[in-house]
Amino acid sequence: MPTLHSDGSVLVLVARDSDNPHQAGGDRHIGVLAEELAARGRAVRLLCASDPSLPAHSERRGVRVDRIASLRWLGPAVWARLLGGAGRHRAFVVEEMIGGARVPFLPPLFTRSPVVGVWYQDNTPLFRAQYGAVGARLADGWIGMEL
Repeated sequence: MPTLHSDGSVLVLVARDSDNPHQAGGDRHIGVLAEELAARGRAVRLLCASDPSLPAHSERRGVRVDRIASLRWLGPAVWARLLGGAGRHRAFVVEEMIGGARVPFLPPLFTRSPVVGVWYQDNTPLFRAQYGAVGARLADGWIGMEL
């Protein structure tokens, strides 16, 4: 059900799209989710990292794909798009919950649309190593929920 003032569309934030030669399992998982939302009649826009072998913009199975920045600069590029209104009037935003050394998307800071975060692996050991006790608590408590 679209939110108040929503146009019913969905914004998807993911590291790499399904055509990217460096895609990983999580990227593909979210790509399939985006394609399924489009197949069910949603207008879907996917923001992801660019790749020299791919055009900046394309469409795949009803999903508008915008490759907006290198993987290193993707987080800040998404922030700029969200500040520019990319997240406005969406039924919801689907966010790949990025871990490791990449900069997160942080859509709740930039949009009032509901955000669905997708985390598809257990990064508890990685968070412990990178962020110490605070990271371990976050990984074990907040994001350590199993579906």
